[in-house]
Amino acid sequence: MVKTIDARPGAASSDASAGFDRGWVALAVLTVIVGAGMRFVNLERKPFWVDEVIHTHYAFGISEREIADRVKEWRGRPISPEEFLVIQRLNPERGPADVIAKLAAEEPQSPPTHYLMLHYWVQLFGDTIGTRRALSAVLSLLALPCLFWLCLELFRSTAPAWIAVSLAAVSPYFLLFAQETRYYSLWSVVVFLSTALLLRAAHRGRWLDWVAYAAAVALGFYIHPFTGPLAVGHGVYLFAVNGGHLGQPTLRFSLAVAASCALFLPWGQFYFTGTYQVSDWRETTIPLWNLVKAWGTTVSIAFADLNYPRGWLDNYVIGPLVALITGSCLTATFLRAPRKVWLLVAMLIVVIWAPLIVVDLVSGGIRSTVSRYLVPTYLGILVATGYALAAGLTSTPPRRRAWRWLVAGTWVLLIGLGVTSGLRITSAETWWIKANNVDNPAISRLINASPAPLVVAQLSSDAGRSNISLAYDLDPHVRLFMTDDPTSVPGLPGGYRDVLVYNPAEAMLDHLRVGHGLTLEPLYRGTRTLWRVERP
Repeated sequence: MVKTIDARPGAASSDASAGFDRGWVALAVLTVIVGAGMRFVNLERKPFWVDEVIHTHYAFGISEREIADRVKEWRGRPISPEEFLVIQRLNPERGPADVIAKLAAEEPQSPPTHYLMLHYWVQLFGDTIGTRRALSAVLSLLALPCLFWLCLELFRSTAPAWIAVSLAAVSPYFLLFAQETRYYSLWSVVVFLSTALLLRAAHRGRWLDWVAYAAAVALGFYIHPFTGPLAVGHGVYLFAVNGGHLGQPTLRFSLAVAASCALFLPWGQFYFTGTYQVSDWRETTIPLWNLVKAWGTTVSIAFADLNYPRGWLDNYVIGPLVALITGSCLTATFLRAPRKVWLLVAMLIVVIWAPLIVVDLVSGGIRSTVSRYLVPTYLGILVATGYALAAGLTSTPPRRRAWRWLVAGTWVLLIGLGVTSGLRITSAETWWIKANNVDNPAISRLINASPAPLVVAQLSSDAGRSNISLAYDLDPHVRLFMTDDPTSVPGLPGGYRDVLVYNPAEAMLDHLRVGHGLTLEPLYRGTRTLWRVERP
């Protein structure tokens, strides 16, 4: 039986941390150091995929329309990868006003905070794939002390805080986004920080704490739209903890959120009235059993991720084991933790995930399997795991030493799974998170192996973004031959050893075969394809 950690405000921490000696603290600190180091390993190794491409050109004040116009200038003229990637370079003539204007016009659902941070970060540290991703790695580190503080506010004990932070440090979920040029590491900081500030403000009741909470929520609005549902969840939690009474904490919370919404109005006018460019792949319907299995995978990557395709080790050993541990920790939390603890865990897990699940079940889709939306869910899992393992280590009577070592072994096992996953992630040349561009390494090797290749490709919409992604991996001797219309490819220039066609649509294949009289044979088939023009 797991005893309760006293999570009342002001409760003494000595009892709760009894048995959590310096050895366990040393293990946690060592784990955090390892996790911090892994965030900066091989930052340039994996493909700079389409979502990072989109994020970068907006951060540099370049719109999709400008890119489409630029490719028309290249039509019918072979260009080098470096010349092509000028649309991904920081232009000193483009400033923060351009970043805001381009996002407001084309991507109002993406608030500008992280884009502006990336803009200035590249100005300070230079423009490489490594420096772009390093911003997320640094921000991911800032989330760890925020999580530690959150646990201190909730538990008044360092034991669950150390355990939760150690697991977050080596969590493959947070590592993956720490190596992406996107805003999810920054949003993690705000999710952790705003929740900690909510607990602090509710405990102390000072206006200054509520002002800090309002500022954190407002910052979250300027990072990710799902900060709104999180703030609603915070309110529901506060209302429930206070027994359903509309007392002073609820009133001050309402005023804080109202202030946050008012601060968001300058961008909100674009968000609520703008034109959105939203991909429809989230509406893909899959069988219910596959959806349920995907939910299990979504949870398991909090602690273990050995990449796809998932083999027997993942499906029959690691997956069920992680599910058993996670389920046991959640059960212990809901059955044994103080009301304020299990209510917070429940709120964090369901506040965003549950509505997405309902929408998928009712109308079809895979929104609930998109892990990047679920930062609060992973926070709830970490808090529950930290609580349950700390309770097992610190509250178990000495005579039940075997149980205590079982709990300690579980913690060490989760650390080991995280470190193993991290080593695989950082050493791999691609990973599932790169989605549309997992084939870049294989395709670029085929192209670069030719002494004089000409790559024919279409630059428009998603196909164009993948061309930009691939260009990062091409050698200087490669030449690109771009078109903005798959049914109107200009005459191909001569003098090239190999003419290759990258990921053509059926319309482009038909045009090349019929309009140009070419014979094409597949050279590579995967998520993306590569074709070779056969010489007569």
